[in-house]
Amino acid sequence: MAIQLNTQTAQQQKAPFSAFDTTSSYRSGLTAVSQGLDKVAQAASNIQTGRNQQKEKAQDLLAYKADQEYSADLKIRSDEYTAAITKGDPDGIAEARENFNQLKGRTLDSYSPGLSPGNESAQRYAARNQAVYKAASASFGTQENSRVIFGETTSYLEEQRTAATKAVVDNPYGLDEISLH
Repeated sequence: MAIQLNTQTAQQQKAPFSAFDTTSSYRSGLTAVSQGLDKVAQAASNIQTGRNQQKEKAQDLLAYKADQEYSADLKIRSDEYTAAITKGDPDGIAEARENFNQLKGRTLDSYSPGLSPGNESAQRYAARNQAVYKAASASFGTQENSRVIFGETTSYLEEQRTAATKAVVDNPYGLDEISLH
């Protein structure tokens, strides 16, 4: 018995619309894994960003603290230098100058050891402190010079006053023009 085969090709039919439904709620398990990994990566990035911000704030605080300590140290040493100049004691002036000059090479990290020199706040404070130090140093140089000039002028005037008084005392009847030379 022979089987009869149909040799005609069946016509292709359109796929039903539901095969292309984009509103389907079916998700592959790999999609969920991928989304989870994205969330973990984002959380890690947020944590690192937070740490960097926290480190920057901590460095800013250390720079501020170091700046305040440097400023206080500068004021104390400046006041001592000014007092020594006012007093006029050469040894005291030399000692105060030496103490003041020790600030010239001092950096902010010597006041706050954990401070990173690359911190922007530290660099700003250091630049300002250098300018303040230079201005104070120039001022002290001027004060010392003024003190010398004042001292020498006062000494000269005192010598002249003493000589004039002696001349009057030694010559109660007056001085002639020849004895003035």
